[in-house]
Amino acid sequence: MATLTTFGRPPQPPGWVRRYAMAVLVTVAAVGASALLEPKLSVVGAYLPLLGAVFLSAWYGGIWPALLAQIAGGAAVFAFIAKPLMAPVHVHDVYSVTLYLLVAMLLLLLTANLRWTWHLRRNREHLEMIARATHDCLWEWDLRTDEVWRGGNLQGIFGCVDAETVNEISWWRQRIHPDEADRVWANIRHVVEGGEVRWAEEYRIRRADGSYIPVADRGFVVRDGGNRPVRMVGGMADVSARRQAEERLLHTAFHDALTALPNRELFLDLLERSVARRRSHGSGKLAVLFLDVDRFKIVNDSLGHAVGDQLLAAVANRLKQCLGEEDTAARFGGDEFTVLLEHVATVADAIEAAERIQAALSSGFDVSGTNIVVTASIGIALADIDKPEEALRHADIAMYRAKSLGKARYMVFEPALDKRAMDVLQLETDLRQSLQNQTFQLCYQPIVCLKTGDVLSFEALLRWHHPRRGVLRPAEFLPAAEEAGLTIPLGRWVLREACERLQTWRHLRPGLESLSVNVNLSGREFTQPGLMDQLQRVLSETGLPGNLLTIELTESMIMENDEIAAQKLHCLRDLGLNLAIDDFGRGYSSLVRLQEFPISILKVDGAFVSRISEGKSQIFDAIMALATKLKLEVTAEGMESAEQFAYVRKSGAAMGQGLFFSDVLEPARVEQILRVPQAMPWAGQFGNLPEPQRAAGIAAGKP
Repeated sequence: MATLTTFGRPPQPPGWVRRYAMAVLVTVAAVGASALLEPKLSVVGAYLPLLGAVFLSAWYGGIWPALLAQIAGGAAVFAFIAKPLMAPVHVHDVYSVTLYLLVAMLLLLLTANLRWTWHLRRNREHLEMIARATHDCLWEWDLRTDEVWRGGNLQGIFGCVDAETVNEISWWRQRIHPDEADRVWANIRHVVEGGEVRWAEEYRIRRADGSYIPVADRGFVVRDGGNRPVRMVGGMADVSARRQAEERLLHTAFHDALTALPNRELFLDLLERSVARRRSHGSGKLAVLFLDVDRFKIVNDSLGHAVGDQLLAAVANRLKQCLGEEDTAARFGGDEFTVLLEHVATVADAIEAAERIQAALSSGFDVSGTNIVVTASIGIALADIDKPEEALRHADIAMYRAKSLGKARYMVFEPALDKRAMDVLQLETDLRQSLQNQTFQLCYQPIVCLKTGDVLSFEALLRWHHPRRGVLRPAEFLPAAEEAGLTIPLGRWVLREACERLQTWRHLRPGLESLSVNVNLSGREFTQPGLMDQLQRVLSETGLPGNLLTIELTESMIMENDEIAAQKLHCLRDLGLNLAIDDFGRGYSSLVRLQEFPISILKVDGAFVSRISEGKSQIFDAIMALATKLKLEVTAEGMESAEQFAYVRKSGAAMGQGLFFSDVLEPARVEQILRVPQAMPWAGQFGNLPEPQRAAGIAAGKP
């Protein structure tokens, strides 16, 4: 198959063909020239073209083409002598032929030696250029004489050197770093004496200015026919740039880019090493602190991620200042940090370190001109030398427990916390299975009109029929659902189930068309991007009018990011939904922002209603006054007594909810009540109402 050659040249014949063809042509030309010169000159004079052919063949063709030319020349000389056919051959003629052959052989050997010397010098110059281009230093070490030839980038690797001493093996050996010289020399001896061929080593070598640089040295052993080592040939390269790149990559792999602290992998490795040292020495204790910056998401959402990153870097610096020289702080991920305390006598020492950290963080940070005060929840655990990895897990468990108890505190791990964590994990597993098996149930509590006693709405309340623990209320499993990321699918099921159930009840009999339902939204549901689409889809598929669905939100959900919350609230209102603030008074509200939100109902927390019986109604009265000014309807939650009912009703609240009217009812019981108009258990409290209205029980419309 034809092949293309460089620069479009046609394919060339093999090298040996070219060499022999050249020798033949040169020899033929020389014989012809000798034949022309021989009549005019002596036979010896005719040697010159033939010897020239031998020289050219030896220089350009090599030994064998030159030998061919020599033999052909000898035949020509003999032919010149014996031109007359069968002419007698004299002794001096034999001398002439022999002399020619001897001279030709000497010329051949001399030319070959010159040719080899020239090619060797040329190859070394070529290697020198390659070495300089690659910044390598080439070397050849004669193992019999200990002479070393070096070339290439000597200046770049060794600095200013004495050319006479460079070629001494002792000069090279003395420049290997003392910590590595014995190892390097032992490896060379092993390769040379062990019959191996390849040798490679990386070590540090001293430059002329006294500094050390890392080099990669590689070579191979040349052996004679008896497998005895004759010399070593190789090259040395400066690998400082590669080592620096490797160190940067290694640092990047095991350090956090933002804070420059060790990352999770390095921290775990350091913990394992520290425990191993304690295990071998049998003394001292270790402690692990797991730290989480409280409410860091608010900083990111309000000031931006750039400021959040600066804050994390500042927290990392402050954290390092609180630790001893042998202690280690690491960024575990996000706003979580870990601390390894190397020398603690008791858990009290770890507690002291945690208090020191909390005090340092609470002093505030000046980030981009903004003063930010942060707190931290810290978990503390002592490291067990038999299970070091458990210390980190225990500290993490203790930290989450501290956060659940109100943040800005520390918690020391106890075995009971481990059991609690396992219970939470099992609860999350059961939650996932229950979502698949539909073992949740919505129950309903009536919301009663305080003027007529009619049921205006039902609040949908979630219950979980746990296979082992029985019926669980939301407070018992919603935190676990939040941690497991199940609140959104669970809330999606609640919304659809409540709307479908209400739509069924509205068609049980005439007069129920205006009945409505209240559904609670969690913070994660409220902030999810697809909330509006989900609500529209559920209303469209169930056919429920939007004005019969009331969404209950807490104060904290609205106020944590009031700008975004305001947009969402207006979008919800545009769908025709009613909006209520649940548990009003327990959180924090901006009264200025409150009047700008499209809220229609305030649900006063039951804690303020219960104080009415104690004669402490001031907060309730203040809320009623605020609602009146803002023209908001009020639902009093947690009503349990006739005294509370009478006071709340007299204060002007529109609706009431609580055990005074009804406990939470299962759907079947609600349907039973709704099918037949009947007097409600609380109807006797509305004695001033006409009898037909008291007996109706279910409202025909809202007040």
